[in-house]
Amino acid sequence: MKKRSSNDLINDLINEGRVKLHKFQPSGRELWTVIGNYGDHLILINDDYCSCRGFYFSLMRQKSSSCYHLKAYKIAKQNKKYSSMEISDYDYETFFKLLTKSIKKQIELD
Repeated sequence: MKKRSSNDLINDLINEGRVKLHKFQPSGRELWTVIGNYGDHLILINDDYCSCRGFYFSLMRQKSSSCYHLKAYKIAKQNKKYSSMEISDYDYETFFKLLTKSIKKQIELD
C-alpha cells in the first residue's frame, strides 16, 4: 500500500474537523489540539510545538521543526476551518489531565 503524502494527511485532518480550539470561559484561555490516529496532540502556538512523536523525532534528527499536525493547525486557523468549543474554567484541570493522559499513552506506544 502506498504511503499517503503529508498534504493528504493535512487535508484529512482539516476536512474531518480534527483541528480544535478549546476556549475556556470566563478566562478566555485557549488550547489548540489536533486529533491524530492514536489520540489528541497538544499544539503550543507560541512555540511552534506539537506533542506528537513525529515532531519530536524530526526535531532530534534535525530534519525538520514541524509535523503535519502543526501544519494542519496553521492552515486550518488561517482558513478558519477548525472546530471551536467553549469550556468552563472550572473544567480546565480535568481537561488538561485527560489530554496529558492521552499524550502519555501515545508516547508509550511501541
